[in-house]
Amino acid sequence: MKILLLAVLVLAGCATGDPGVIVLAPEGVCLPQGTPADVLAWPVVDARQVQMKTEDGGIENATLVFHQRGERVIELVWIRGEVAIADHDPKNQAAPVWVNSRIIQELLVKADAPSGSCRWSLTGDAA
Repeated sequence: MKILLLAVLVLAGCATGDPGVIVLAPEGVCLPQGTPADVLAWPVVDARQVQMKTEDGGIENATLVFHQRGERVIELVWIRGEVAIADHDPKNQAAPVWVNSRIIQELLVKADAPSGSCRWSLTGDAA
């Protein structure tokens, strides 16, 4: 699943049903469960612009940002100023990836994401 997600990227206050998956970074950015609240203060070790396909056939610009503290690396994908994907183990292709289903649906960027809270869900082998 992670390989497909990366292939799609190359090619082309928050709420959920479980209050345990809410993390608000100091800047008010919505992050999924297990993401350190201070991750945005971690050093950026890599960042790149990518394009993702939208559900209406268009292209949406996204930014992949890799934050690292010690041995831990977290990849965040930003779309329209919001975190859309969070990968807590980007080196492990079998690890699940958090997807903000308010912005991403079936590996496509929603053309008109509804306003409001993000909705995090795990995708991948361990989800």
